[in-house]
Amino acid sequence: MLLLLIGLLAVFGHVAGGEDITEQYIVTSMELIQAMQGTDADEAELHQLAKDIVYHGNDRYKVWKLYDAYMEGKSDDIKEAFTENYVNVKQLEFMKKRLKAILGYYLTRDQIERVEKTLEKEVAKKKSYQDLIAAVETAVAKDIGKEKAQRAVEKTIRDLRLLEKQNVGWLEKASKLFFSLIKHDEH
Repeated sequence: MLLLLIGLLAVFGHVAGGEDITEQYIVTSMELIQAMQGTDADEAELHQLAKDIVYHGNDRYKVWKLYDAYMEGKSDDIKEAFTENYVNVKQLEFMKKRLKAILGYYLTRDQIERVEKTLEKEVAKKKSYQDLIAAVETAVAKDIGKEKAQRAVEKTIRDLRLLEKQNVGWLEKASKLFFSLIKHDEH
């Protein structure tokens, strides 16, 4: 029954011209349901979460607040499944999207794909955030050299300044991380 309803929504969404939001809702709902398979998560809550995610899709801060609100009061089994099967996947997609946007000016598609594969391997190993940054930085430096890598990092810092206007405190944390990586690289 659910699949029939989703199919009808998809067909009418394409006909009515509202395919973007409807399609995003359907895809997000299916991703959530698939991620939570094997747990006792309430499907109605997942559909509501999907609606809220699509509604606030452009505001990453609000989406993360939605994730936190959903996990509040849930069992450890549900929290673990949600984090591993959905949140981490979305976070990897976001990081890959940012990599393409920032490194697209400096690297070719093949080089960006190699950096993405490096990122995926490190994420699969469940490395810390600092280890991920170091691995990506090493992969970028192999392809473009240290000088261009520094320009890419400077561009990233400019992007972070824009984020700072939206999320107060982010730039300070990112700059501390950046300078700790520079010190680590010098040793």
